Parts: sequence; structure tokens; C-alpha cells
Amino acid sequence: MSRLDKGIQVLRRLCEPPFFHSLGDLSNSLEMTKSGMHKILAVLVQEGLVFQETESGLYRIGPVAYRMGVVYANERGLNGAALPVMEQIGRITKETVSVGLRDGDSAFLALSVESPHLIRLKSRLGTRMPPNAGAIGKLLWAYHPDPVRRSTVLHSLDLASEASGCPNPFLDLDALLEEYDRIRRQGYALSVNESVPDFLGLSVPVPDRMERIWACLCIAGPLERLPVERALDLLPVLRSGAEDISARLG
Repeated sequence: MSRLDKGIQVLRRLCEPPFFHSLGDLSNSLEMTKSGMHKILAVLVQEGLVFQETESGLYRIGPVAYRMGVVYANERGLNGAALPVMEQIGRITKETVSVGLRDGDSAFLALSVESPHLIRLKSRLGTRMPPNAGAIGKLLWAYHPDPVRRSTVLHSLDLASEASGCPNPFLDLDALLEEYDRIRRQGYALSVNESVPDFLGLSVPVPDRMERIWACLCIAGPLERLPVERALDLLPVLRSGAEDISARLG
């Protein structure tokens, strides 16, 4: 593996919770020697891609990486296209509205407009969404452009580890694949008590001009306020929003 490949692995690991990592954590999780890891981190810190906290010595994503993300979102037009639509849906539903994106073989939270209610779903932007729990992760994996590649990756994963901390994930691969088939048939993903206790999530695909699904639009809230029946009643609102975002992106 080249030093470039190792550097990319480090950056990807720093995008995962808890987002602050020690030299030992990084070397152990990526199976590198501490000396080798230190050399890679030194280069990344020098280039501004990684930042090291002075007091704790922990490493996190740096300002240059953040700027790259901002440029990506702006150049892709995602912020300008999605945020007005999300804010409108937020005013209608009074729940948290999010956009998830697919990054290769993973899904992550890209944008979020929080509910005005005190009890609401709060997630950190950039958080990776597991393939087997939650409306965003399930939908984007269901619409993976390469089913053969998807099957290969899923067979290599420890589903329990992927959804660590989730109260009710899919742990049986056959059941998960059936869920993906159901999502594609009905055109939406529903998550009840899967990733967050007593919360519901509902997501719909956002196709690009080639009808490829690389993003999804999602609402989420506590079951007490957003039971399944009300969530499904809001499907037309979500689908209209997804169509609006697609049209704005061109």
C-alpha cells in the first residue's frame, strides 16, 4: 500500500466517531506501526488536512479538508439546491430534515435543518450512516449502483459492528437484502426504532439527471410526534421536495 493510500485511510478514519483520535488508536485501527503513522500524520498536519490538539495531542480533520468539503458542496450545488427545500419542508413538518449522500460504499449525513422542538433528532454532519439501520443508510445502500459490489461488501461486514449503538438494526443479511428490495419497490425507506430509540425516519431518493441515486431526503422525529401513519401522510411532501432538489441541481 502506498503512502498516499495510507493517508487516504487516515483521513477516512478521522471522519468516523469519535472524530478525535490518538496516534495509538489510528495505528491500531489501521494496522500500521506508530512510527509509520506518525510520519503520515506529520505530512497531513503540515498540509492542513489534519489538525493536532495542543493539550490532548489528539488528531482531527483539519481546515483544508473542511474547505474541500465546502467547495464540493458548493460546486455540486447541493447547498443552494437543497437548503431552501429542506427549510420549507421543516416549516411544514416541524421535524428535522436531512440530506444523505453516498460516498462509494458508504452513506453519510451531508446537510440537516433541525426541528424547532426541544425534543428532536440531532446528528453531526459527516456522520456515517450504517447500511442496516436508519432511513438514510438503508435507502442509499438499497439504490447502490452495483448490486454485485454491494453484495460483496455486505458479506465482508460485521453488521453488528456497523450498527454499533443502534437499538434495532438488521443483523441478518438475507432480511436486510429483502428490506432493500422492499425499499426499491415502494420508493422510500422507513426506520422505526432502528438507529435511535423511539424515533422514526423516512427517506426518499433524490435522483440526478441520469436517474442515478446518490442522495436522499429524509425527515425524522420522535414517534410520539411522528407516528408511522403521519410520516407516510408526509410522503408526497418529501417526494415533491426530492423532485425540486433534482430540478435545481439540473
